[in-house]
Amino acid sequence: MAWSKQLAFVFVFVVLAGHARPSLAFWPGSTSFHGRPTSGQGTRVLPMVPTSAAKRSVETGLTIRGGGDSQSRRSRLEQSRGQVTMRVSTGTASLSLLKNCVGMSCLTLAGAAAGGNGIGSCLLVIWFMTLLSGRTFELIGTYCDRTGADNLEKLWESCGSKNGWIIDGAMIGYSIMCLSCYVPFLSSVVIPLLSNAGVNQKYLNVVGVKTCVCTFLFLPLSFLRTLKSMTFTSILGNLSAGSTLVVIAIRYFDGSYRPGGQFDGAPGVLPIDIVPRNIWAINDWSGLLSLALRMCFAASAHYVGPKYFSELRDASSERFRKLTWNVYPILGCIYSLFFTLGYLLFGSQTQAALLSNFADNDRLAYLCRWAYAVVSVTMYPLVFASAATAASRGLIRVRQKLQKRAILNERFNYFAVVWAMNILIYAIGTVFTDVGQIADFMGAIFTQLFVFVLPGLLSQTSVGLMELTESSSKLDRLKARANALFIPIGFFFMYTGLARVFSG
Repeated sequence: MAWSKQLAFVFVFVVLAGHARPSLAFWPGSTSFHGRPTSGQGTRVLPMVPTSAAKRSVETGLTIRGGGDSQSRRSRLEQSRGQVTMRVSTGTASLSLLKNCVGMSCLTLAGAAAGGNGIGSCLLVIWFMTLLSGRTFELIGTYCDRTGADNLEKLWESCGSKNGWIIDGAMIGYSIMCLSCYVPFLSSVVIPLLSNAGVNQKYLNVVGVKTCVCTFLFLPLSFLRTLKSMTFTSILGNLSAGSTLVVIAIRYFDGSYRPGGQFDGAPGVLPIDIVPRNIWAINDWSGLLSLALRMCFAASAHYVGPKYFSELRDASSERFRKLTWNVYPILGCIYSLFFTLGYLLFGSQTQAALLSNFADNDRLAYLCRWAYAVVSVTMYPLVFASAATAASRGLIRVRQKLQKRAILNERFNYFAVVWAMNILIYAIGTVFTDVGQIADFMGAIFTQLFVFVLPGLLSQTSVGLMELTESSSKLDRLKARANALFIPIGFFFMYTGLARVFSG
């Protein structure tokens, strides 16, 4: 009987999704997109321009696909942007990047120190991982500038590899698993909120709520493809995360959860333990490692790095570097505040999900749960857009091989991909109610791949070393070669992450 209900809801979702029609403003195949016609073609070819960098690569025995001086690379980048009609300023891109990295992961940082480590030692880990992620994110933009690539597949293939589809496949799988986690998470947040708001319990069926969430929230947001179209959701998500931080600060300073406070001993509240007085205390190395792994996940936007570069106005490695270091120091401060205030508020017994520590009858916590429901919704299009575009490219490639057609309708392909991906995300989020371990498994592998391993590998190819000449100083050569250290760092976190998943 339960399965019949689920199948019925799946059928309803399919019908509604099939009748959904995206706005023409979101489609590159539209004939009038802000008054600018687009080609509607699904394939683009980047010209290979022989330049001094390419000649130098030949002399050194290296192969580079792309290359070129700054102007020729810019020209290829303009051609690769045939589907992007509105680019964004550094400020708008900064808002989007900030939203991409300020998500549910912020709420898990304080729980990583539950073993009783000092605040100072944990903050060192937070800032070290934030700056390390910022450095590798900057490298992604630098390599996009050198090659003219606007996605991970082209970036990887520009280094001489013919297996860029593997990188795209990894990003698609990772994104689908992450997005499928939003379905049970958001339904678990929405159901008690609606119940407290007075909605009749008979309308709060779990499968029904998941169907409504996917159909009326996630599906429309899936058609937001550009950073420009996501500006509102980025602002809304950042404000929601900021309001959550304000509530945590209020509850810490008003002493509501301290012994004798308003919510001391309230239902759902664990006894508050004392934070170690020694801020540099390290009582649990496993806790610090867990914090580092969560920071890898929290500060990762590398899989959409080429998208940020391709849609940045007057894109260059210098402007992308400015974007990176406008955002990542702010991220370090936000992560530090979430960790410190959460840790001080609930002590060393802090649960992994920070909102789970609040009392059930705490009205400010009630607002926090609504705010993080908004954060989850606004996060969806940022993760979905690049994965759907990559899947659409793969569909075009398959159709070309099967039908031997050189010109395909990119608009139809993207619509089919959006429909199929949302059905898959809905199915995974509905059938598997506990996808946390799957998400941890995907995060342990693919987060490290995009954040550390991929930038490290690219740094040692002709693309990463193309600026070196015979006259380059030893220091410049050392800096270029030092980027290779990201590879063992990535594999170390990959191994430890997988070990924790299987041991837990």
